[in-house]
Amino acid sequence: MDYYQFPLLDMRMTGQTIRETCSLQGLTVRDVRISLGIGSFQSVYNWFAGKTLPSLDHMVSLSYLLKKSLDELVCSTGVRIWEVPEPDETQMERLRRYGDLLDGSMGSGRDVKGVSS
Repeated sequence: MDYYQFPLLDMRMTGQTIRETCSLQGLTVRDVRISLGIGSFQSVYNWFAGKTLPSLDHMVSLSYLLKKSLDELVCSTGVRIWEVPEPDETQMERLRRYGDLLDGSMGSGRDVKGVSS
């Protein structure tokens, strides 16, 4: 069975990357706000500070404005969720016992709870 892994986003680093990229291109908070049609300066300041992330549509608009891919703007923590850790020996022993219980119940005409089928 395959398990999919998804990286956790680093809001602080993403905000720093967006802020630095805007700065390098000479774009101010006002420029970003007007270009993206955002009503509040605070939204852009929060992105730059890493307090919030832009919505997906704003992130795509930022990537066009800054001429950067989303991969270049969005930063990961390096930690992935949905990883399946290797079971330790105690967990393996428990799984073996459950397997033995299930194997034994299959031939007895009883389900796992001991109820006759």
